[in-house]
Amino acid sequence: MSSDIVELALDKFTDGFLFEKLGCEIMRDEGYHDIKRIGTSADFGMDAAEDVFYDQQARYRTIFQFTLEDYVLGKVRNTIEKLRANGIEFEELVLVTRTSLTARRQVNLRTAARKEYGVTASCYERGTILNRLSDYSNGIFHRHFPNIEKQLAEMQLAKPVFHDTDNAREIALLRTAIAFGANPASNTARNSMFDQMVLATLEATEGTALTLEEISTSLSRTLGVEPFQVSQIAASIKRLGPDVAAEGDKYSLTPEDEMRVDVATTKVNSVTESLISDVVEDVCAAAKEPIPLNDRRRLERNAKDVLRELFRLNSLPLANIATPDSIPELIPPQAVTGLFDLAKRQTTDERGELLLATLANVFANPTPEQVQVLAGWARIYLGVTLILKQAKPHGVFAFVLDG
Repeated sequence: MSSDIVELALDKFTDGFLFEKLGCEIMRDEGYHDIKRIGTSADFGMDAAEDVFYDQQARYRTIFQFTLEDYVLGKVRNTIEKLRANGIEFEELVLVTRTSLTARRQVNLRTAARKEYGVTASCYERGTILNRLSDYSNGIFHRHFPNIEKQLAEMQLAKPVFHDTDNAREIALLRTAIAFGANPASNTARNSMFDQMVLATLEATEGTALTLEEISTSLSRTLGVEPFQVSQIAASIKRLGPDVAAEGDKYSLTPEDEMRVDVATTKVNSVTESLISDVVEDVCAAAKEPIPLNDRRRLERNAKDVLRELFRLNSLPLANIATPDSIPELIPPQAVTGLFDLAKRQTTDERGELLLATLANVFANPTPEQVQVLAGWARIYLGVTLILKQAKPHGVFAFVLDG
């Protein structure tokens, strides 16, 4: 079983009840041997609990909360308040989440629980879950995902975080740019702009094989240029080698390469969503009033819109980052005309200002994890820009074609 499948399986997990069962099993492996699922709708804020008795009068109770939500600090606050409202006594709260959490975000969670409620809180995030699922000797993955290969085949392919249309060619190009452009160690042939475009053309067919002529026609339509010579397409197919499967005179991506693209998109989406969640949680912390879930979703969308423009403006310095401690001087968000309008769209001016200030702080003082996200998307941006430099701006690429 490929570790790539584990990554995809966790990303596609949507059943909260089954996630609780999975989480309990992983927590037992983490040392909570007496954990017991509550397993009812009237759980009073507890998904599971562990009581450790040191003697007849001394008990240490740990409460567990399992969540598929990305707003984990809000989940911790809601859980603690619900537990207290129901008179549930406990010494520690453990949050188990599928979301990737940066080290800073985990510290903020523990600090907020301690300062606001006097509660000890800890968190087990995506990395821990992936490690446990990838250890096939413990049997956890096979017990919880018995038909995963069939399930994945029926699932929709992962769409990149920064897509804003449902155009198959545009999504395919962005996905292949992620898979073959974001990684500095990518194979040289895959870094060829023309070869990447051929890969995107095959990716967009979702398994349908194309002749060399059909690939050429599709490319010309996407780029808005005359059809390419068949010999050029054939040479690209040859360079791509094992990534492309031949079926007579037709070609398609191999299943392994389809998986590689999907996994790369899933991984980039995960760390990008983590960065955006960091930003929105900081906005929520700075706001003078609680921010409802729908408004947080608007802030996430606005953050993505602002980031698109910042990737365009800062692509070259970001893409050239070699190490996390070599952060270049970047254009601050407040200095860019029109960003405030993006930040405040369908929300209040105050929240828009907080969002812009938070993003400005990320660009001025990014964590090592955030640097990698910013640099990765900048390289993706550059690759797509070079490919489409002859095309007219449209759809998901509008933010990269005028730079």
